[in-house]
Amino acid sequence: MSEFREHLEVAQRAARQAGAVLLENLDSGFRISKKGRIDLVTEMDLRSEQILVEAIGRHFPDHQMLAEEGGQRQGSSDFRWVIDPLDGTTN
Repeated sequence: MSEFREHLEVAQRAARQAGAVLLENLDSGFRISKKGRIDLVTEMDLRSEQILVEAIGRHFPDHQMLAEEGGQRQGSSDFRWVIDPLDGTTN
């Protein structure tokens, strides 16, 4: 399997897992916090981001990550994942 193909497959599986969490909670009440005056974050933001970070980190422990809610993770690899789960809190 090519390196690119492996990255793509891990990203797709993680995105589907995170998306399933968002869909499961679409119609339920959830907690909203403010990071700034109009910068909102929900528990679904945090949960879906955690799923993505954990899944990618499990497969590529040396890769760097920059996540919207969780900050940065340094790594020895030149690869950097930029993670910003979409839940539609602010358009």
